[in-house]
Amino acid sequence: DFVVPGGQTWNISEVDVQGTYDGFTGPAVAFHVFFYQDSGGLPGTQVYAAMNQPYTSSNNIDFVITLSTAAVLSPGTYWVS
Repeated sequence: DFVVPGGQTWNISEVDVQGTYDGFTGPAVAFHVFFYQDSGGLPGTQVYAAMNQPYTSSNNIDFVITLSTAAVLSPGTYWVS
């Protein structure tokens, strides 16, 4: 989870994650990205969805996912998936 501080609005245009291929053939074709509002320390209501988003990776461990439409998040706690 992460926090957008009070008085700020974040426009998120990319998501950087780490991962590995374990027992599967890779590489992935694309990623689906979701943001959820916090609900008592757990993911709650989905507030953003982006399907089949392109990515780059120089080592198949670090993935930079470019969002076709930025996620605009107001102050609060969020979860990304």
